This record gives sequence, C-alpha cells and structure tokens, in this order.
Amino acid sequence: MNQMNQRDLQQHVRILGWLYVISHAIFLAIGAFVFVLLVGIAPVTGDPEPMWILSLVGTSVGLLMAA
Repeated sequence: MNQMNQRDLQQHVRILGWLYVISHAIFLAIGAFVFVLLVGIAPVTGDPEPMWILSLVGTSVGLLMAA
C-alpha cells in the first residue's frame, strides 16, 4: 500500500478544512437569503396573519441554516 507522508496528510487536512469553511459559508448565505425573502414579502401581503407566520418561518429557517 502507498502510505502518505506527514506533509501530504497535513495538506489534505488543510484542504478539507477550507472545504468545510466554504460549504458552511454557502449554507449561511442561503439561510440569510431565505430569511430576507420571507420576512421581506410579509409586509407586501398586508394581512396580519401571513405577516407573523412568514416572519416566524423565515426566522426559523434562517436560524436553522445558520446553525
């Protein structure tokens, strides 16, 4: 079997770390977009019931994606 030396292993760990950072940044951006979209369209409806439902759902989904 081909064994990896310590330098190769450290490089792979560094690349994997950056991939995690980038993927979580994408999830955070999607969560922020969903939050802004749902909370932003709530006042457009003009009806009080959809306002609080959309605000609640937008906040929940945004926080879930951020976590």
